[in-house]
Amino acid sequence: MPKLPVLTKENLSKFNQTKRPNIKQSFITFKKALLAKRSRKSLPQNEISKRFWQVKSNQRRFFEDLGRKFGFASQDQWYRISAEIINKHGGAGLLRSYYNGSPVLAVTSLFPEFNWRIWK
Repeated sequence: MPKLPVLTKENLSKFNQTKRPNIKQSFITFKKALLAKRSRKSLPQNEISKRFWQVKSNQRRFFEDLGRKFGFASQDQWYRISAEIINKHGGAGLLRSYYNGSPVLAVTSLFPEFNWRIWK
């Protein structure tokens, strides 16, 4: 098996200057895929595209991540969630576009397995 070269800044620079665009394009595609895979591990904190929010599982995952971040261990703790918190952590578009700005509507829709007491 041939030994692979060590990836250094110098080697990367030489590779980026290659006159073979198909190899260069393959590397760029690989790099983008790697970055995309990393970004899927945790939802980004900045503005997220509307297409992303169209998928209900992405909406739920956002709230699950937010709940973990705030240490929500029980259903009762979700009653403390506010529009300000959701907006501050990247969910402004989600809340505005799908739930009329209502955290209660969002949480009750995304976690239907709970018996919500919305008057609480």
